Amino acid sequence: MELLGTYNPHEKVLNVKKDRLEYWVSKGAQTSPTVNNLLVNHKIWDRPKVQSWKPKAKPKVEVPVVKTVAPKVEVPQEEPTPVEAQPEPAVS
Repeated sequence: MELLGTYNPHEKVLNVKKDRLEYWVSKGAQTSPTVNNLLVNHKIWDRPKVQSWKPKAKPKVEVPVVKTVAPKVEVPQEEPTPVEAQPEPAVS
């Protein structure tokens, strides 16, 4: 690992070894989006800025479904009408 530079965010001072940075980038190394944007802001190199963060997705608010149950209504049942008893036929 090689130290290619430092950044002091309080004083906004960026120290970079530009020749070593370009050497490693030519060998396939990639800068993070934040480092890329720092180098662009301080005019170390002429590349486009990259989005370095994604906004947090707002959690979906689910509306609770309330199931309503109709109250049971008891329907009075009618009593069956009695069938009149018929006399049994006599057996001879």
